[in-house]
Amino acid sequence: MTTDADTTARIAAVDPTRSFCVSAPAGSGKTELLTQRLLALLSRVERPEQVLAITFTRKAAAEMRDRLLEKLHEAQQKTPVSEEHELRTRELAVALLAHAHTQQWSLDAEIFNLRTIDSLCSDLTRQMPIVSAMGGAVEVIDQPEPLFNEAVSGLLQRVEGSDQTGLALRALLSNFDNNWEQLRGLLIQLLGRRGDWGHRLGMHYSPNDAEQALRATVQELISSVLERLSQRLSQDLNELETLANMAASNLELPQVSLGSSYQALADWRQASNILVKKEGDWRSPKRHQ
Repeated sequence: MTTDADTTARIAAVDPTRSFCVSAPAGSGKTELLTQRLLALLSRVERPEQVLAITFTRKAAAEMRDRLLEKLHEAQQKTPVSEEHELRTRELAVALLAHAHTQQWSLDAEIFNLRTIDSLCSDLTRQMPIVSAMGGAVEVIDQPEPLFNEAVSGLLQRVEGSDQTGLALRALLSNFDNNWEQLRGLLIQLLGRRGDWGHRLGMHYSPNDAEQALRATVQELISSVLERLSQRLSQDLNELETLANMAASNLELPQVSLGSSYQALADWRQASNILVKKEGDWRSPKRHQ
């Protein structure tokens, strides 16, 4: 049973003249609410394709299309309903049937403009080849791994070049002990997660600007990790730093400062090597007899 406040919010969210962002847990009726809003919107337009609904997957788009047809079919057949939300949906479905009859629509699955994000973007690039800078039609695929592999293979072929890309690739390979397959696998994974980093580099038109942006991102990430680490060890941080510096003196190593800036990463690594075993346990101090 819904509360009065919840019912009021649900009714308001169907209003086609207003915009809403709905956030609710699973099983709370978001799909029913979306169905109601689509029915309400479709009842106000001259052509059904004027109402665009976007989702992430083809399966979700197909399910929503089936849901709309189901509600319209139930309204045509006057299937009994009793729940409050079902009655609201029925009222909207009846109104859409009347509107569709006036507009002479054929209510079948193809008239509803329910799309995935990829499908919408693909259509836009076809309609605007120059503005989109794609040059024409593009194909959206579900399994991009072979294309990632092809792109990485093409990149690695430039390793012998004398340009900036070749120099950068050789430097990168040296950090992987010239393990091509390991580097290839990591680059493919990186392409698979380009949504996490592409927006940071895509705005830069020169390698130097992109490198600076990447460095800033890595530095920000390191600082955030070291800050969380400093907070977790706050009660013992001074003692750990003292112990690490005592051991560093005995080992003739530089002194460390365990701060939260990215510049302290080398100090944290040295302290970790001194104080922590490879297995993750703390080292025990050696006792002299």
